[in-house]
Parts: sequence; structure tokens; C-alpha cells
Amino acid sequence: MAETSRLEALDAHALELHKLGLLADREDNKHMRKHALERSIADFALASQAAKSAAVAAQRVQSAEAEARAAELANTAAIAHARALAEIDQQTAAALASADAVRLGAIQSELVGALHAAADSEVMKAAATNMNLVALLGGKSPADLLAQVVRGTPLARSSDSMRDRSKPQP
Repeated sequence: MAETSRLEALDAHALELHKLGLLADREDNKHMRKHALERSIADFALASQAAKSAAVAAQRVQSAEAEARAAELANTAAIAHARALAEIDQQTAAALASADAVRLGAIQSELVGALHAAADSEVMKAAATNMNLVALLGGKSPADLLAQVVRGTPLARSSDSMRDRSKPQP
């Protein structure tokens, strides 16, 4: 019996040792699962944070591109507006120049007619006779006064030609 007790004690001891080994393995597995779960949670948190960062970066890039397109459209509109204003200014200047040319053309034809009428020596002689301006003007004739007024201008030629025509011809 002693041998049986010893074998039973050895079996009990082996069984107890095996139970303790299984318990230790179970605890190790529990800790490994817990560690794996914590590692998975940490990996998920890191992946989630990386995805958030990538999304924020992509959003910033998209926002910057949208702002750049908007600025480009605004610049294009500003350039088109400036061109339109320049074209309007150019057309206005051309219209004003054309109107001035027409007005000056009309003035020139009227001026030529008035100069021809004033150049008529008979008109000047009649005016001198009727108004007796020679006495009033200190001995100067109207032709001399007119010549003095228009001296240095293009009208001086008309005055000179009137004086030449009014002189008696030998």
C-alpha cells in the first residue's frame, strides 16, 4: 500500500501540477488576449487618428484649391471689367474727337466766310466813311487797328491783303 499511496500521491501531485500548468496557461492566454485587445484598440486609435489627419489635410488642400479657383475667377472678371472700361473710354475719346472735328470743320467754314466778308475793302471804306472813326481813333484807320489786333495770328495775312487792296493803284 505504501507503493499505491506513493503512486497516488505522485498522480495527485502530477494532476495538481498539470492543473496549475493549465491555470497558468489559461491566465497567460487571458493576458495575451487582453494585451492583443489593447494593442488592437491602440492600433485602431492610431489608424483612426491618421485617417482624421489625412481627411483634414485633404480638406485643407481642397479648400486651398477652391480659394485659388475663386481668386482666378475674380481676377479674370476684374481683367474683363478693366478691358471693357478701357474700350468704353477709347470709344468715348473717339466720339469726342469726331465731334470736335465736325465742330471745328463747321467753325472753319464759317470763319472763312466771315473773313471774306471782312476782307471786302468796300465794306471797310463804307464803315470808315459812315462812322468817321479816323477822328475818334487818333488818326488810325480801322484797317490799321484791325492789323494791330490780329498781328502775329493767321488773320494778319487777311489784314495785310485788305491794306494792299485799299491803296490807290498808280
